[in-house]
Amino acid sequence: MPGFIDSHIHIESSMLVPSEFAKLAVVHGTVATISDPHEIANVCGVEGINFMIENGKTVPFKFHFGAPSCVPATIFETAGAEVNVEDVTALLQSDDIFYLSEMMNFPVC
Repeated sequence: MPGFIDSHIHIESSMLVPSEFAKLAVVHGTVATISDPHEIANVCGVEGINFMIENGKTVPFKFHFGAPSCVPATIFETAGAEVNVEDVTALLQSDDIFYLSEMMNFPVC
């Protein structure tokens, strides 16, 4: 029987790590996500993204993570981390990153 794919989610909004999110989602028929780790990147940077990826590998659920395109999203945010163009370039070279996540801001220099 086919399962659902959540086509855009920020797992962090659930206040759960990916492995715990998967345990709840699968009982409702969801078997995979297209996950934008933007929110954890705001606070923890690339280290937070890597945590989400590694934690997601601990369960038989399909997480497809993207590279956050703009962290912070605006010049007014002070959440603590930054993901710059070099970080995005490196993330996109990883086999664990499948796409460039949503663009919320285009910083003008």
